[in-house]
Formats: sequence, C-alpha cells, structure tokens
Amino acid sequence: MSAPNLIFKALGKIRCAQGYAAAASPTSGVRQGSAAAANGAARHINGNHGFHSMYADPSKNGHAVNASMHHPVNGMPAEGVLDPMPFPMNSAASEAAPAPEAPQLAPAAQRKELRELRLGFVGWGSMAQAISLGLLQKEVTIPEGLMVSGRRQEVLDMAEKEGIATSLSNQAVAEWADIVVVAVKPQVVSTVMPDITRVWTKDKILVSVCAGVTIDTFLDTLGQDAKVVRTMPNTPCLVGEAATAYAGSSQCEDWELDLVGSMFSAVGNATHRVPEHLLNTVTGVSGSGPAYVYMMIQALSDAGVHGGLPRSMAISLATQTVLGAAKMVQESGKHPIVLRDSVTSPAGTTIAGVRVLEELGFSAAVMGAVQAAKTRSEELSQTSPVGGASKSRPRSRVRGRRGN
Repeated sequence: MSAPNLIFKALGKIRCAQGYAAAASPTSGVRQGSAAAANGAARHINGNHGFHSMYADPSKNGHAVNASMHHPVNGMPAEGVLDPMPFPMNSAASEAAPAPEAPQLAPAAQRKELRELRLGFVGWGSMAQAISLGLLQKEVTIPEGLMVSGRRQEVLDMAEKEGIATSLSNQAVAEWADIVVVAVKPQVVSTVMPDITRVWTKDKILVSVCAGVTIDTFLDTLGQDAKVVRTMPNTPCLVGEAATAYAGSSQCEDWELDLVGSMFSAVGNATHRVPEHLLNTVTGVSGSGPAYVYMMIQALSDAGVHGGLPRSMAISLATQTVLGAAKMVQESGKHPIVLRDSVTSPAGTTIAGVRVLEELGFSAAVMGAVQAAKTRSEELSQTSPVGGASKSRPRSRVRGRRGN
C-alpha cells in the first residue's frame, strides 16, 4: 500500500475513534453542536430581525451549521470538525440534515425595512415635518418613499422642494401609503378618518401622533383587526432630540412595532415601547416636560439679569447649563442625585441654593406639574374625537412592554 493510502487509512481510523468517543460521551460533541446551532440561529436573527437590511436564507444557514455539526462517519457529532474533511461528505445526508430550529418570527418576505415601505403623512405640520425630514437626513428612507397631504399650498410647496410627493387629498395619501401617519390636531381626527377608512386595508399600519387619542378610538373606525400604533413624541424632535414612547394594537407584530420605533429613533435618542396606559405618564414627563425646562431656563436667565448680566449672556449661560447638565446625566449613566452631590461642596454656594429650592418646594412643584399633565391626558383620552364620547366597552388588547 502506498504512503498516501496509509495516511488516509490512518486518518479514517482516527476520525472513527473520535466519532465513537463522542457517542460514548455525548456532552462534548453535542454541546459543540448546540453552540453551532446557536451561532446559526444568531446569524439567522441578525439577518432577519426587525428592520435590518439583510434577509438571510435560514435554509442556507441551516446547512452551513449542520455541515459543521455532523461528522461524515455514521453522522456522529465530533469535536474540532470545522477543519476540511479528508474525504467527501455524503451530499444526500447533508441535504437531509435538519436545520437548527429558528426563532418564531414572521417570514423574511413579510418583514421590511423602512426604506422598502411607503410613508404617507396626513397633515404636514411641525411635528410631521420634523419626523419626515429627520428620516431623510438620517437616510432611513428616500424622498420617493414619502407623500404628504395638507390644506395649505405653501406647506406642500416646502415638501416638494425636498423631493416629497404631495396631495390635497388625504384619501390619496392613505391609499398610496403602507404606513399612514396621522399628524393632525386631536380635534381634527374626526375630519380626516373617513378619508382613511374608505381606502383602508388590513396590511397597512396607522401611526398616530395625536395627543390623547387612544388606540381603541382608531379601532372603532378602522376595525378591530387594524394595526394601530399610538405614539407620544415631543417637540425637540424638531432639532433631532426627541423623546418618544409608543404602544401598538394586538394585531401589530413585533417587527412592525420595531419598525415604527426606528422612525422616531431617527429624530431622537430616547425611544421606548410601553403599555398604552403609561403613555399618559409619558405625556406628563416628556410630552409636556420641555415647557417645564423652558421655565427653568427663563428663571435662571432672569436671575442672571437681576444680578447684572446682559439678557443675551444670561440666556446663553442658562441654556448651556441645562444642556450640559442633561448630557452629563445621559452620557455618564449616573443618577442625578449623584451628579448633584458632586457639585455640592460642604458650606458652599450650591448647597445654599439647593436649600432655598427645597424650602420653596421645587421637587414637589415639578412632580405636581407632571401629575397634573398626566391627569389631563387621561381626561382627554376619555373623549373620542371620532364620533363623540368614547364607548363603554372592554379595552382592546394592546402590545407593549416596560420600555428599553
């Protein structure tokens, strides 16, 4: 027998011994196989989950994993089989090998990127402009993927300058779009919903940025099988610094809710999915919160003027102080109390000021303002802008979670 044949024969025996050893002590080989399956599943998720651009073929990933998991001798799992085999693997056995179990996700063909879908904005006021132009600036979508409606021609002319299609017809926008963003004042919802309902299909998603209008309100009009996402952004989205929370109806799949979340992540760094009932609290904290911060800036600048600073300088210093303090909280990850203590020296100037704020009830006043805004949001939610008072019926099941 020639030397090459002796070598191949010896290698074959070694491989067989490895296979039998793995069978006798299954934990070593099976764990490696499980790790490979997990890696394959991870690659499948990365290729398919949410709104990523790659749609991997799970069958291909499955074959790749099984090729690395199974030894060609008796199909035994073996250690260290990622290196090339010294003889061919049986192709029929390879094709018959089961792929690793994939997560229970919607088929890849049904999951889309935002740029693959058409976004229609019913109403193109300040909030809608901030969202749509933010999506374009971040290259999350393209101008050809947007269409807006409005009553004022000068507003539509602004959209056309950005390459966005426009229409005076809300119905035309709703019929064209895959995602219909209702961005009108709450009291106008009853006016625009009939236009949307006439062309509504169950594969569309309605996204509402209308404060106080519940998911059930839209389901009453569109049908209980409609996909509705209620959002609560705030006005800093106009400068790409939005804080947004959202909740979806039970018909929305996770990847669709993530898709909507990605829209608002393009105009802000704080985007959270929550149960719908918490959106009233979100309204008090971040929806109305900018007004409280503006009052703080105004009060700081007034104090600066009172102390002799020019108004422009006082506003500049106050604004940068609030901005800098916010970034310290955001980027350091430290609790605000810890950061406050770091600038509060014993018997110093800061603790003297903090004492006065606490004596005058600063914390209690802010908490009271948030509670009042939350209560008012709950009151607004009790009255449906579509057809008068809301009906007394069980609440629909709403998809949500505690946040990110």
